[in-house]
Amino acid sequence: MQFKQFLDSRCKKGNYNPEMVKSIFDRMNEHVDIEKGSKKVSVDYLNEFSDAFIEVEEVYKRKQLEILSKKNMHTDQKYEFEDRYKEAKAIEKTNSHGIMEGSYLTVRIIEARNLKPMNDNNTSDPYVVVSIEGQKEETQFVEMTLNPKWDETFKFDIKTAKDLLEVLVLDRDLYSADDFQGKMALNLMDFRDQMKTDKWYDLQSTNTKDMWQGEIRVEVQWIHSRIKFFEDLLHRLDQISKDDNTQRNEIEKSLKELRAPFGFLEYLDYGHFEDDDITRAKDAASGQLSAQLNHIEKKFAVNLDEIADNMGFRQPPWYRW
Repeated sequence: MQFKQFLDSRCKKGNYNPEMVKSIFDRMNEHVDIEKGSKKVSVDYLNEFSDAFIEVEEVYKRKQLEILSKKNMHTDQKYEFEDRYKEAKAIEKTNSHGIMEGSYLTVRIIEARNLKPMNDNNTSDPYVVVSIEGQKEETQFVEMTLNPKWDETFKFDIKTAKDLLEVLVLDRDLYSADDFQGKMALNLMDFRDQMKTDKWYDLQSTNTKDMWQGEIRVEVQWIHSRIKFFEDLLHRLDQISKDDNTQRNEIEKSLKELRAPFGFLEYLDYGHFEDDDITRAKDAASGQLSAQLNHIEKKFAVNLDEIADNMGFRQPPWYRW
């Protein structure tokens, strides 16, 4: 257990993390496989291990930067939403129906599938009519398909929120009345959370007892109170910020666990680093520091051959050679 004791001795608090160590050895095995495949006469296992350590560390550093970037983005969003929340509180007014003046509904007609054939060639030329509170919009028609894609967005002013949102699918005909292909209706109260809802809905016949076919995908968002909307967004961002902090702390903990027994490896090969910190470390690598690193390197090299048994690696490729 000499190697384990050596790793533990390098950790100031607690024991080393076996999973972290395993990730380095796994990466080292990949390096050695490549070198053996190129018929290299000998392999410097200490340098290979150092390279593997640096690669694993870089993976965690990249994750750390990604989390920091997300956290900064969420912070910027919070500042923006706080300003818009203050603005909404200053200007928002409620009408006699209990919703804000200027309430609006956004409807995105995305696509449909398995529509009922209406033409002699077993296809159709479908389009969609969307209506609510006396307002009506329609998509372009798509030729000869039962699985049309429209991806068109419409905006409606909402004053009472009592009417249903009606969606009607029709087959366009040039020389006769357009054929009915299905319909469905939505209650605005189902969207009072003010978040975008993207769902597939079954189309129905004009007679609810009739068997019908076809589905339509619609995205709906109803904004009825900007104050409530930004309150909810800020609450969600607070939770996201907590999650960001948790992820950041986990990555920092992982980096500490990785570096605890092996941090000295960063100084064994200066060619891997170009930043100011490493340059200063290189300049300082003389006298006592240099002697200390040489001592650690030699001690580590002596114990490297014991890794297979002590770490549970039963004859990994590099150990057999």
